[in-house]
Amino acid sequence: MTPADAFTRLGSQGTFHEPNVVDESSSPGALCVYRDGAGTVDDTLAQIRVPKFFTHAPYRRKTWVGYQMTVLRNGTPHFTTKLVKAKANLEEVAFFGPTTWKTNRDLTGEYQVVLKLTYYNQKGKVKGTYRGRIDVYNQKLGTAAASHSLGDPGDAWDYTDASTPGHCTAVYAPPVLP
Repeated sequence: MTPADAFTRLGSQGTFHEPNVVDESSSPGALCVYRDGAGTVDDTLAQIRVPKFFTHAPYRRKTWVGYQMTVLRNGTPHFTTKLVKAKANLEEVAFFGPTTWKTNRDLTGEYQVVLKLTYYNQKGKVKGTYRGRIDVYNQKLGTAAASHSLGDPGDAWDYTDASTPGHCTAVYAPPVLP
């Protein structure tokens, strides 16, 4: 049984507010978009997209919250977005995203997404951080309608439990020549 919220906290420190990231089977936290690999064994990963999410700040007055998305390749950081900031407080939220990372055609590996939020006080000093991993991935082939897969090789993987988080799989196979 998949939990209602599969977004996994990887670490936090200081003063922070847990973000509201939708990451469940009915609404995956990331979308893996594939290019049609006509003439190849597998399709190739074209992009990973994380939908809009929000967070509060842990203060009554509005303060800055920073956001970065890191794409891991085989468990190692591969790409990190620039820091984006928005203001929030205990009542008003800061929205971030959607965020898209576009790939090259010849990538291989397993890709996961980690979100990092940085919380600042009113003077602009960092007071806390929160890191979490997207665990449920949906897959889509090019412009075709989105489809859902539960771990087919060469496709997106769905979350089963915290010990086996989902990911996007990129398999590059050169065209088969006649």
